[in-house]
Formats: sequence, structure tokens, C-alpha cells
Amino acid sequence: MVEPEPISKNHIKDQIQRDAVIAQKLFGEEQAQFEREQRTAREKAAEQEAKDAALIEQMEDVQARIDADALLAERLQQEEREQFTVDEQARMLVDLIAERKRFFAAQRAEQIRNKPPNKAQLKNKMVTYLKHMGKYTHNKLKSKSFKEIQMLYEREQKWINDFVPMDSEEVNDSKQQAESSKKTSRADHDKESVKKQKLEEDDAEKEELKACLYIVPVDDIAINVESLATKYPIVDWKTHTGTENMMYYQIIRANGCSKNYKILTEMCDEFDRQDIIDL
Repeated sequence: MVEPEPISKNHIKDQIQRDAVIAQKLFGEEQAQFEREQRTAREKAAEQEAKDAALIEQMEDVQARIDADALLAERLQQEEREQFTVDEQARMLVDLIAERKRFFAAQRAEQIRNKPPNKAQLKNKMVTYLKHMGKYTHNKLKSKSFKEIQMLYEREQKWINDFVPMDSEEVNDSKQQAESSKKTSRADHDKESVKKQKLEEDDAEKEELKACLYIVPVDDIAINVESLATKYPIVDWKTHTGTENMMYYQIIRANGCSKNYKILTEMCDEFDRQDIIDL
């Protein structure tokens, strides 16, 4: 009977290395597939959002014309209509339509300001906080779920809240405990007050975050956004003539802010598609 040839250690080591290479390759393929699926989901969500925005804008435009016609009919009785020419009535109708559009734009801006953050926005806020305060990198955080990010965020918050500098009041009070029993009692009282206040602030912050998480049940979608700044729609524009007959343009947005442009091309470069539609 022929005895089986013993397996050498080098053969086992080579087999382990080959298995590791195969496992790493499979992991890379799965990670690439996951990223493609996430990118496809984000693109579909953005496309749907753009379609919804366009539909809302069309509906608002139609409603603005309907409201303007109704308002013009109320303001102009039959006798008054005979006093205005067709061009004057057309200008009045255009002004009313523009007024209704500004009203709808202001309403849309108010809804954007009052809209609570969804799950993806909360996750991106916590990721940004961990990058700056917790020294985490993007590669470490991008594959983590919402709950994992939340746990890291709460742990980082707890560490910062519990940190006590060497020159703080608590350390100085502890050094003065040996001087007299009266100072010791006073220091203990101050320490308990500071600790109680810190716990109340921590509980209030946690309750606020939990309230936000409870209000918005949106699926966990990873969106790499560093800033969530809101751009308000344009509600009006004016032209002015300054010194030496120099003309400039004033653009007014729904939040009350305005910006002046001396050059028309410079103004157009800063506009996006929504700004052009609003104009």
C-alpha cells in the first residue's frame, strides 16, 4: 500500500496566500457592486426630485395665471374695463402673474426652511462632525451604517463633555480641599452644580437629536455632502443707474437678501437653471 505524500508547510502557506488573494478580490468586487448600486440609487432619487420640482413649478405657473385672471376680474368692473386699453389690461395681468409667482416662491422658500432634516442629512452632519472633531477619515466612515455613525457620534460627544482641562474650576477646587473644611464643602457644592448642569445640557441635546430621528423615517442612503446650505429662489430684480450713467442689476431672493452685478455675464455665470426659470 502506497502511503500518501505528506503535505509540506510551504504548500500550506502558498494555499493560504492564494485563498487570501481570492478573498480580497471577491471583497473588492462586492464593494464595487455596492458602490454602483448606491450611485444608481442616488441618480434615480435626484432625477425624481428634478421631475417633481419641474411639475410643481408648472402647477404654480398655471395657478398664478388663474389667480391673476380672477384678481383682475375683481378689480376691473365692466365700466372700468372700458377705460383701459388692451395693452394696459395686458400689463396689469403680467404684473399680477409676477406677483403671484413671487408669492409661490416665498412659500416654497418657507417650506424649505421649515422642512425637518431627513435621515441622510442627519448622517452627513454627524459624519462632518466626526471628521473635524473625532479625526476620522472618509474611508473609515463611508461603509458604516446610520446606527454605527450615531454610536460614534454619541461616544465622541460624551468624551468631549467629560473632558476636564487642568486649569478648570474642578481641578482648582480639588487642590483647595486641604485648606479648610469650609472651602471643601463649598467646592463640593459647586462641583455638583456644574455636573448637574452638564447632565441637563447633554440630555437636552440627546432629546433633540432623538426627536429629529423619530420624525423622519427615510431610508438610509449614503450621500457625501459636506455642506447643506440652502439657495433661496429669486423673487424680484431691478436695474439701477449710478454715477456716470453706470447701470447695474439688483437680484432679490426670497429670504430678503439681494446682490448687485455690474456686468451681465458675471450675473449669468452665477445663475443656475432654477434662477433662470424664476427670472
